[in-house]
Amino acid sequence: MRSRLLSAALVLLTGCAGPTVSVATLAGLSGIESRQAAPSTLAIFTEPETGSAPIVQAINQAKHSIRLAIYLFKDNEPATQAIESALEAAAKRHVNVQVMLNAHFFASDTPPVPHGSELPELMRGGGTTPIDSVNDPVFQHLQSHGVAVAWTNPAFSITHEKIMLIDDAQAFIMTSNFTRPAVAGSASAAPGQTNVFNREFDVIDRSPADVAELARCFDADWARKAYTPPAAGPLAISPVTSRPKLTALIDSAHKEILSYQEELGDPTILSHLEDRAKHGCTVKLLIPDNAKLTPAQRAKLAAIVAPLTKAGVQVRRPGSVDLYIHAKTYSVDNHQTYVGSINISSYSLDRNREVGLITDDAGIQTAISGTFAHDWATSLPLAPAL
Repeated sequence: MRSRLLSAALVLLTGCAGPTVSVATLAGLSGIESRQAAPSTLAIFTEPETGSAPIVQAINQAKHSIRLAIYLFKDNEPATQAIESALEAAAKRHVNVQVMLNAHFFASDTPPVPHGSELPELMRGGGTTPIDSVNDPVFQHLQSHGVAVAWTNPAFSITHEKIMLIDDAQAFIMTSNFTRPAVAGSASAAPGQTNVFNREFDVIDRSPADVAELARCFDADWARKAYTPPAAGPLAISPVTSRPKLTALIDSAHKEILSYQEELGDPTILSHLEDRAKHGCTVKLLIPDNAKLTPAQRAKLAAIVAPLTKAGVQVRRPGSVDLYIHAKTYSVDNHQTYVGSINISSYSLDRNREVGLITDDAGIQTAISGTFAHDWATSLPLAPAL
């Protein structure tokens, strides 16, 4: 018999197929969905419903070490300030805190909306802040409070990963940046901000092998040393293993692919999605609202989407103007799920540092596919090109 327990932090939508799920407690973190029948090493929380509380709690409970690599970190907003303050408090109690912040932005080939709802907010205040300076305030503030801070490895076009490792025991593998649209939960926007919130999924991975591998990756990037991720295993790490692993995941589909995507740019991945649709798979892509694009951007996206729809791929946008699709996920045949930072972009696959996870964990599948079912039911066709 199936049952669901609903937490205040995460509501798992009813009516979707899946196993028993319940509220789990992972190292004291409440409000996280996981399989009731362990031994799952994974848990997941969904944004914008949850907010930053699980991240802050994990930092507050760290005893030895915190490693954080993040693309965007907005300084001095309530949700992100709580994360920043927790990192500073951890350093004060002699936890080894290392933070890598991305230094450069807009390294992407064909973004429908350049980084969506987040960078425009970071750039407000007269519009004079250079794009590559958006992480400067939090860099300086953390550093002044005893946190070891570094810019990310310049070997990559950008570092777009969002990972956090706690005490070499658990890894947060996230689609969320540390910005108001991503982690503010249901908090209202401040004056001058939009009310848009992101669809995000953040996984907590307690597999010793996964955590150790991500630690090796982080430490190599911190030291500016070469790192080669393993070809086997559940981690997809750009620029080496993400393309073959995600291609294999797509090609494994026999019935259905459900996917949140922010960017549609890499022709090879798109062709594999088209191929699955031509072979009878139901392929659904939920992407950001193209009605908000400029005429030139909308025309460019229309040219990308045309062969997809001709092949039978269904591409839609959110029904709510307040929801921005920032997540990057694949749910394949109600069995295999990918979640992480990797866009359908050649930069993301081949030139950036990115991290994602492929898993057959039923709790992860249920949480993402259930949320997708809800978002798809309220979605709209793409706005026509102008």
